[in-house]
Amino acid sequence: MILTITLNPSIDIRYNLAHFNLGEVHRALECEKTAGGKGLNVARVINKLGTDVLTTGFLGGKLGEDLAGKLNNQGIKNDFEKIQGETRNCINILHEQMSTEVLESGPVILEEEWENFKKKFKDLTKQYKFISASGSLPSGLKSSSYCELIKIAKENGCKFFLDTSGQPLKESLDYPPYFIKPNLEELEKLTGKSLKNMDEIVAEAKKLNSSGVNIVAVTLGAKGSLIATENKVFIAKIPKVEILNTVGCGDSFVAGFITGISKDMSLTEAFKLAIGCSISNALLPGTGSINIDIVNELMKKIEITIKE
Repeated sequence: MILTITLNPSIDIRYNLAHFNLGEVHRALECEKTAGGKGLNVARVINKLGTDVLTTGFLGGKLGEDLAGKLNNQGIKNDFEKIQGETRNCINILHEQMSTEVLESGPVILEEEWENFKKKFKDLTKQYKFISASGSLPSGLKSSSYCELIKIAKENGCKFFLDTSGQPLKESLDYPPYFIKPNLEELEKLTGKSLKNMDEIVAEAKKLNSSGVNIVAVTLGAKGSLIATENKVFIAKIPKVEILNTVGCGDSFVAGFITGISKDMSLTEAFKLAIGCSISNALLPGTGSINIDIVNELMKKIEITIKE
């Protein structure tokens, strides 16, 4: 049983346009509104993998009600903390094989709302032992807020998978989470170094293992990905595919990996499942969208090299 956390969810509005020019009126070829946020993308993929998942976070106002309704329609269980503020919109304009995004900052979380959420979270950790938290922190929360959740999770014997960046990621290393997933740019910002080759990337990932992170996954786009543990490094070579959509690929990776770990798969098989989900998302137009048949076929083509 897996719990996903999205502290700053949104209604994601995607417009498909034939072209996009500033200062002009545009008529959308297609418009899609979905329940958005990295943790919700993770939950959507876990659900499609046939694994029990509950998603939580903060919701407020009419947009919050709309978001919960969209999740219910998809059969995704949810238990959000209600807040006074209004859940945000995030707009993605797709045009001429490009993407232009407008992201609202979202509501300010009050101290009382945060305390209430921590109580809810503590109760949920008694049921859900695999926890995935993803995305940025909303206004009103300290950069150490994920640290507070990690501490509660560890006290209740849970494995905490964290996918965030910047100061919240850096501060989390003082606790630390069971799993993190920086991409190359995020790893360079975290370490303060320019990493020019695989050996340097592996070395920095291993340092994070030494700080207490059990599994460090580094995603490298078309160049593949790796996971580092205290004793081994797994490096993946991925098949070449025609990319349609990169939004949600990282979330799909997290969903596949935490699902594999929750089912006691070997690290190699969990890694392949993560990559298969990520690539499947890239082949489909939706965000946090996979096709199980495609995932299974991709897993057969992924090559994993293990180094001691």
